[in-house]
Amino acid sequence: GTWGASTTWDFGSPCNTPSCPVGDVTLTVAGYGYDIRYASNYEPGTITNQDPNGLGFTSRNETTNAPHHAFDNSGGTVYGTNRGATNEVVLLDFGSAKINLTSIQTGWSESDTDVMVFRWTKDDAPTLTSTAGPGGLLTDGWKLVSAKDLDGTNNTFANDGTNRTFDLSTGSGYVAADSADKLSSWWLVSSYFSGAGNGLSGVSLTGTGLGDTTKDYFKLLSFTGKKFTPDTPPP
Repeated sequence: GTWGASTTWDFGSPCNTPSCPVGDVTLTVAGYGYDIRYASNYEPGTITNQDPNGLGFTSRNETTNAPHHAFDNSGGTVYGTNRGATNEVVLLDFGSAKINLTSIQTGWSESDTDVMVFRWTKDDAPTLTSTAGPGGLLTDGWKLVSAKDLDGTNNTFANDGTNRTFDLSTGSGYVAADSADKLSSWWLVSSYFSGAGNGLSGVSLTGTGLGDTTKDYFKLLSFTGKKFTPDTPPP
């Protein structure tokens, strides 16, 4: 097949809604949170555009005050009733297009920024409201593609392009769990949770800076991917 040129879906300006068309492909984003206090599966929440910092998110009963209006994993019974879910994710839906997601960029972060990216491996569309939390992602059909600690140099959490950009196939500090050039119409970007990498296809997260001892907060500014276009069959 033939890969199209890389295209970036930018959620600052000019694309300021959760539905962002680029060429003949429209990316639609939706946010979900998992909180065992209220439901056994993921629940939809509210995506917000916080230009120029990117997309934010609030889950059920979560305060909209900073930093909790970002994607985070600081909720649950331990952290208070107004901090939302223990795992918040953004679902990237490219419709019928087959996409190789190549990079993401966060627009803002605080405290910690450990990010995980998953690819949907089945033909039917995923239904997160039927997925029993982070532990159910891998069994339902999601596959960990890669993960990275985006905290910045010496944990300064600098909001610069170098430290905020996550190339899913190259660069230092990332963990690769899936081979390159994989296709899907649905991708998932998640706040970090333990257990997704260790023991999965020989992947180890040891020594990478990834962990859940410090809670993660980040907003998502852009995604870059390539559309797969099949070659024209010969006559």
